Amino acid sequence: MRRDYQIVVLGGGSGGISAARAAKRAGLSVAMVQDGPIGGECTFSGCVPSKVLIEAARQGLPYGSAHQRLKAVIAEIAEEENKNAFLEAGIDVFEARGRLGSEDGLLDTSLGVSLRYDHLILATGSTPMHPFIPGPSERYLTNENVFELVDTPKELVVVGGGAIGCELAQAYRRYGSKVTVLELSERLLPAEDYDASMLLGTVFRNEGIETIYKATVSAVREKADGTLELDLSNGDRLSASHILLATGRSPSTSSLNLEENGVSLDERGYVKVDRHLRTSKNNIYAVGDVTGIALLTHAADEMGRIAVHNITHPLRKRSFHPLDVPIVIFTDPEYARIGPSPSSIPNTSTKTVTFEIKDSDRAKITGRREGFIKLTVTRKSIFGYVGGGRVLSATIIGDRASELIHEVELARRSRMFAGRLAQTVHAYPSSSIALRQCAAKLFP
Repeated sequence: MRRDYQIVVLGGGSGGISAARAAKRAGLSVAMVQDGPIGGECTFSGCVPSKVLIEAARQGLPYGSAHQRLKAVIAEIAEEENKNAFLEAGIDVFEARGRLGSEDGLLDTSLGVSLRYDHLILATGSTPMHPFIPGPSERYLTNENVFELVDTPKELVVVGGGAIGCELAQAYRRYGSKVTVLELSERLLPAEDYDASMLLGTVFRNEGIETIYKATVSAVREKADGTLELDLSNGDRLSASHILLATGRSPSTSSLNLEENGVSLDERGYVKVDRHLRTSKNNIYAVGDVTGIALLTHAADEMGRIAVHNITHPLRKRSFHPLDVPIVIFTDPEYARIGPSPSSIPNTSTKTVTFEIKDSDRAKITGRREGFIKLTVTRKSIFGYVGGGRVLSATIIGDRASELIHEVELARRSRMFAGRLAQTVHAYPSSSIALRQCAAKLFP
């Protein structure tokens, strides 16, 4: 059986949902092919459950109550994104696996139905990376199954000190688990701001989270009582009831028949795209994690809309700019960044000012004094640093950083003078006043 569509979307996560809806709004015939429930990683094993668990821990809820809330929130959000909701919107849904067919412009599905398309949008996402660690691999947890735990782990070893590892390490520690984080580099969040990493490391120590740097797991043994014994690369040995792997992501591209159909992959297996999100095949686009660019739910959502716009407006194409996408890590304190990190910017072409959160009146009122705002500006065309220069980037670690970052995002995207942030009236005593105070330091 064969069906014809103007756009076929392969994948039903954030990027696929965004692309399918945008295509339907543009008046196109659309089909979505999704192996599993619509919503994908974010709804069922990513952003939603992790943030529920983190917020419940912050509120002091017991783990049992947090787990019940987690299931309820997933069900509520999934209900808004289920198959019937898309069918009612006029988007055909095929619950199946898909792969490019041997004929150009054809997607074969595991249902035996082939879909002919004018344009295909790849949105198959990514899966947790599974480094080879000799031992009982069925006992290793990832974000795909850790949220199924009904009871709090007694002793949890988290392999990886990136965003997922740090978020879940802190959450489970607050539920009473003994937590150890193994990080191969010399600090937590190694890709992010150095000062923020140091602050978070201090917070972890104060909360009783042990962190072992420049080490990873070389082997695991399961003892007779079910305890796991871990041999580390530095010669140390640990015991644990559970191991959580948080070492990165791998693209979901291996079974799609892409390279055989002229779609190029990079050395890691991610789909290569240009700035318009088009692949090496003219009528195939890719969005979200499968591109290896900005592995974030909100980035995938934006990419889905851009891809459809570029398909429907070939003479007025839009580019995707990953540095315009905010990065937020929901530790406590929260971490947020927009634009390049200060360490990657030459000091000769920029100015950076820092404001300590403890100096804001809001921090004195709430008692949440840890953290800082770091604002980096560069010359604004012929005006130089007049008006404070142009906003280039910002790093915020502190209470409500996930909310504060968006004001700087707007400033960066609109290329405004940084002085506008200092001129904007902020309600007293809000957290955002600290951002105005930081920008004001550009005018000593």
